[in-house]
Amino acid sequence: CQRQLQFTTAELENFRDSPVSFNFAVIFRYAILAGTTGLSCILGLFIMARKSDDWMALFVGLFLISFGLSNGGPTSAFLRLYPFLAPLMQSLRVVQSSLLILFFILFPNGRIEPRWMRWAGPLVCAFYIGINLVPNMIEIASQPGFLSVLIIGSSIGTFVILMVGQVSRYR
Repeated sequence: CQRQLQFTTAELENFRDSPVSFNFAVIFRYAILAGTTGLSCILGLFIMARKSDDWMALFVGLFLISFGLSNGGPTSAFLRLYPFLAPLMQSLRVVQSSLLILFFILFPNGRIEPRWMRWAGPLVCAFYIGINLVPNMIEIASQPGFLSVLIIGSSIGTFVILMVGQVSRYR
């Protein structure tokens, strides 16, 4: 999330020749992130309110709310003001990543299909929970070395497993 808010050196150098001011770019970047956070939360609440008797709709609404709260720029700004809430945000990221995995496993009908996802799903979920519990995992993965290759390769592998599960569901 912090990488979304920080400008690269090349972007900062481009501001010298650009008609757009640096302040406008910062405000625009925060506005986009705040808008996506708000839209995700509003959409999740709307789905939950309209389909309160369908558990899959409630799950999707909860997923959208947790996604909006854990991935938005305002939460990063909030953590800069109140750093003692970092463990709470870490917990929210763990919940959000678990809900993301479950979303891919259960969507659209709420059943775990294909059957092999019953054992692959918990393994993928445990992997993402582990990644989210390690502090500064993004910085570790961005450094060159074996650990970053392992983390990125495992992340791509889990994404492929989830996509294969979704595709094989419709065969």
